Amino acid sequence: MTAFIRTDEILKQRAYIAEEIPPEAYPVAWAEGGNYVFVDEGKGGAVFFLDHEIPEPTIKLASNFQGFLDLLEPFDIKTVKLKPGQVKKGWIDPEFLKQLEKGRS
Repeated sequence: MTAFIRTDEILKQRAYIAEEIPPEAYPVAWAEGGNYVFVDEGKGGAVFFLDHEIPEPTIKLASNFQGFLDLLEPFDIKTVKLKPGQVKKGWIDPEFLKQLEKGRS
């Protein structure tokens, strides 16, 4: 998970993935690679990971939101060790790039 979705953004983000999640579900967080974490009220509030690039795109993470929160751990960039040539290519969301560029000016 990269960030929680603000409550005023949930419906907008849901519109992007509406065909990929059940009608009773809504996204609560963004995940790497343009993926989402969502809550499915139709399944008792269970939390799922949506990977838009695999045939079976939902993976159950927790039975409820509290269970999902309990799974989260702090991230420290210093613990990531990349070897030369390990990353072949990268992608950045154009909207996110605009936000970064605004922050520099």
